Amino acid sequence: MTDYFSEMGWRELRDGEQPNHSLHMARLFRDYGMFELLRSQNGDMLPPPASKVAVDALESETILQTGLQCPVCLKEFPSHDNVKKMPCKHVFHPDCILPWLSK
Repeated sequence: MTDYFSEMGWRELRDGEQPNHSLHMARLFRDYGMFELLRSQNGDMLPPPASKVAVDALESETILQTGLQCPVCLKEFPSHDNVKKMPCKHVFHPDCILPWLSK
């Protein structure tokens, strides 16, 4: 008959070896359903859409340099393409960013 620890695949720590407390805590959270509880309390909801005022205030810009690509669709911007510029200065195709901001 094997003992409980070897049956579970556990072993004693070697000299100088530290226990993995993060892994232990994650297992406790999983076993006691804490992840589901946290998700239900935080409302597993998406953030609200951007306000119409904020979306309307986005700058429109014309691409003059080559080699830039849209972070959403990963297609390269053609020269003289019109794009939307976010406050963080990233630029996107309007068809890529506007639907995302409205959801």
